[in-house]
Amino acid sequence: MIKNKLIKAQNKVRIPYSPCFSFFISITLTLFFTGCSPSDNKADILVNEERNNSVDVSPELIKTSSVKKLLNYAPTVDGDRQGFWLGGSPPINKRASRIDTYYKMVASNKPNHLLVKLQFEGVTSDDAYITFKALDGAEIAVTQPLKWLLTADAVSEVSFEVKIPETVSYLTLNTSQKGKGSSRAFILEETKHK
Repeated sequence: MIKNKLIKAQNKVRIPYSPCFSFFISITLTLFFTGCSPSDNKADILVNEERNNSVDVSPELIKTSSVKKLLNYAPTVDGDRQGFWLGGSPPINKRASRIDTYYKMVASNKPNHLLVKLQFEGVTSDDAYITFKALDGAEIAVTQPLKWLLTADAVSEVSFEVKIPETVSYLTLNTSQKGKGSSRAFILEETKHK
């Protein structure tokens, strides 16, 4: 008889812990802790719908907005280059961005310094930009931005000073337009007729 009472008591204890009861308790606790405020007010519902519809978070918009917020436009110049320039249309395997790059490097008044000018043609898209950096011990002036947007249908030019080491060093340049990028590297040395 005592055994039967113990079995009945154990069965009563199991009932509240059934899967349905656990599910019901979890939903109830979730609503209690997170809050549940259904709105019967039609004006509130319309305002929430307008907020949800007015936000466009497409990846293209985020990428374009991010790039334009971070970068300044490179100064534009007329297309007539004075003096001796190298570059132009990149090699066939480097033409993805379709941006032609011309460069000129002349000795600065300071020892082991070069004045570098980069000129960009063939820009047709508003998303075009460039980035560059010095490698192998060369140093670009700290105040110089290393990323620039390029103006469509114009020739842009960036000038800066680089401190070069005694050994061979390089300037790498990345150009991007319409989602396609190209990269090139130039030896940091004075440009002369060869």
